[in-house]
Amino acid sequence: MVFLIVDSSDIIKERLVFLISESGSTNKYIHCAGSYDDAALLFEETKPDVVLLDMYLPGHKSVDFFKMVKKSNNPVSLIVFVNHADHVTREHYEWVGADFVFDKYKDFEKIPLAVNAIAARLAGSQ
Repeated sequence: MVFLIVDSSDIIKERLVFLISESGSTNKYIHCAGSYDDAALLFEETKPDVVLLDMYLPGHKSVDFFKMVKKSNNPVSLIVFVNHADHVTREHYEWVGADFVFDKYKDFEKIPLAVNAIAARLAGSQ
């Protein structure tokens, strides 16, 4: 599986790389971007299976990247991170196409489970 992590914080990216690595899925290729421009380039180059996206990138470019991912011809699972994942926020992002919505500061322990769920879904579709 190919992953693309998009977050401006190096600490968050490192933590996500660790959590993905700890998941049960095998053959993981993990790429990281800290800006919209880097993310867009890596998205086109790597054709990720999973994108982990911070919805608060500098310059408010997260929404643009989200839309780009959803419009692509590649089937991509999208995990988004928000600063406060209340019920309304979760429903909104799920309604517009996110597979998982997590609170950036409270839900990190859920990442391996989400990755395993996506891997199982991908394995079942092959």
